[in-house]
Amino acid sequence: MSNYPNSGKGLKNMFIASIGAIVCTVLLVIPIVNIIAAVATLVFTILSLVGLWTVGKDIPECKMAFWFTILSSVLSGIANTANNSSVTGTSVIGTLLSVAGSVLSLAVTYYVCTSVAAALRTFGAEEAAASGDKAWKIMLWTTIASVVASILCLIPILNIIGALLAVVAVIAGIVGLVFYMIFLNKAYKAFGA
Repeated sequence: MSNYPNSGKGLKNMFIASIGAIVCTVLLVIPIVNIIAAVATLVFTILSLVGLWTVGKDIPECKMAFWFTILSSVLSGIANTANNSSVTGTSVIGTLLSVAGSVLSLAVTYYVCTSVAAALRTFGAEEAAASGDKAWKIMLWTTIASVVASILCLIPILNIIGALLAVVAVIAGIVGLVFYMIFLNKAYKAFGA
């Protein structure tokens, strides 16, 4: 653990930010409160990024994940702009950029889970490491389903199958997020934060 003096603190920040983001997402549907929730979501996003950067001081792959997170956010913003300016609300360019953002988000999850799990294994925290392995694999299948759904939604008639697959992907994504949060919780505690 002495080789990783910053990891516990950074992972704890990421865990707290994940919980805060979920609470804010629920609060976004309540009028008036949604303004505060939107600001709080931004604060939790920054907290997560600070946590990822902090872990990156000890584990280089997490620093790479930090930059992938920034790039993913930029691509998602451009994709949303492209889709919002489309007459139909969905554009091919917007969908492709959204897919690229999803792939980058998967890369972030992969790098965080696998590199932190490898660090945890160096001092025998196998249970925490195994939960990271499980979390990123669930997110892999969720991302695949989401990408396929996005592409199918662009094709007439197949868009119905795409919409159903998108619902399944969202549910699987929630399960994956829960496993990711469990991993962050176990990992920061294993690092002694």
